[in-house]
Amino acid sequence: MDKNNQEIAEIASQLQSKSQNLNDLVHNIHEFLNNYLKNEELVYIPKSILESRFTPVSVAYKVRMRSCGSVTNIAVEMLRHLGYKVKKVHGNTQTLNNHAWFKVYDTNSSNWIHYDLSQNNESDTAKHNELASCNTWEEIESIIVQAHLELQ
Repeated sequence: MDKNNQEIAEIASQLQSKSQNLNDLVHNIHEFLNNYLKNEELVYIPKSILESRFTPVSVAYKVRMRSCGSVTNIAVEMLRHLGYKVKKVHGNTQTLNNHAWFKVYDTNSSNWIHYDLSQNNESDTAKHNELASCNTWEEIESIIVQAHLELQ
């Protein structure tokens, strides 16, 4: 495990120790990432949806990449380190096309719970429209590439 992935795993463990349940954990990850990506002078904004989705997590974390795709990737890495079953989601909201968020399988309710860390209330996803979900973006690469081409 490289240094950045090790740091991500350690932070995830620390955040889990401060959390009472899944919603609390995701909220704590959201707060951590918001603080980590707060300083505009240190943050890197990706140039495309492809860069946002396909940059390795360790690189996105190191360069402080801020986009829906990169934040989703980092959060998913943290949750998977802690043993959660997580899927990345590509879809739309009322205001955003080609948006990324994630869903976590909650063993207590036997349901997938959607979270979007690019909004203030990470669990407010009722108006999100899931177009595809995956374990890795490569599984739905053709959909993402098509979205990228439409943005050109």
